[in-house]
Amino acid sequence: PTLEEASNLPRLLRQLESQEAMALETIVADGGSNDETQEIARRHGAILVESPPNRGRQMNRGAAVASAPWLLFLHADSGLGSPEQLAEAVKVLDSTSKARPDSRVAGHFRLRFERSQPGNAIAYRYYEAKSALNRPECTNGDQGFLMSKAFFDELGGFDESLWFLEDQRLAETIRRRGAWITLPGELATSA
Repeated sequence: PTLEEASNLPRLLRQLESQEAMALETIVADGGSNDETQEIARRHGAILVESPPNRGRQMNRGAAVASAPWLLFLHADSGLGSPEQLAEAVKVLDSTSKARPDSRVAGHFRLRFERSQPGNAIAYRYYEAKSALNRPECTNGDQGFLMSKAFFDELGGFDESLWFLEDQRLAETIRRRGAWITLPGELATSA
């Protein structure tokens, strides 16, 4: 999902383009940006989906046009750790899904905060450590959500009635109806 993300989006799109051993279908679901966000998405070959602003609605609209069997929801200020990260993540999630009788599993990455100002180091380390847990109320959209399209569709997608916390609501629905795993690697996110 994007809204006025011209300063963040190019880095993420370049990192997605550099992913190895993985064919990606990149979808940018824009909520009406007035900056260069949409042009940047087109320039990088992403499928552009336009939507009224609402992160849950935007992600649902993006998922609706996806043709791949796996969905990965990333915020525009996310940063991948390596060119093999997504291939490794899908491999782990696929094998975990096959080991479960219901295949209801989703994965998230642990976080690493990118900070431009000093201070609060202990708090940031605490939240980084907490992001690797699979406990209630510890999973949110900054960590990336990776799951099968079938599981996402079964869950009914993101709650579009919420302007924020739609990610936490879906995370807890996943926890009740399936399972979470922490994927290999980490995502950088803006503090």
